[in-house]
Amino acid sequence: MSSWKRIEGPCRSRARSAAAAASRRAAQVRAEAGFPPNRAWEHTFAVFYFILGHTIEEQAQSRMPTGDNWTARLAAAGLDTNDPLATGLKTLAATDPSERFSYGLRVFLAGVQQHAPEAAVGPNEAETTRDS
Repeated sequence: MSSWKRIEGPCRSRARSAAAAASRRAAQVRAEAGFPPNRAWEHTFAVFYFILGHTIEEQAQSRMPTGDNWTARLAAAGLDTNDPLATGLKTLAATDPSERFSYGLRVFLAGVQQHAPEAAVGPNEAETTRDS
């Protein structure tokens, strides 16, 4: 067995154990807040997939050759500057990945809160959440 395989095996095992523990804890917190267990797990998987997708995209962008980035590709595509899709893509390409992630996570959590059982939100939050 190569030395890489000997290192990789335990690392992957620990990573899986850590991910499983984090998943279990995240779902447990939601369940304790009053979400049904199936919804608690659905929220947990959804946020982890959001994180994973963002990480993959950020890594892909960081590995692009110098001068080859989404902004350059959009400019080369010659999209109509009045096209809403072009505007959105240009905005995404120009925004710092950590800002995009933070905004996306806030939107995700706000959506989860909209579906929270009454017991999961405080009295002031319940009025805001239900009226929004």
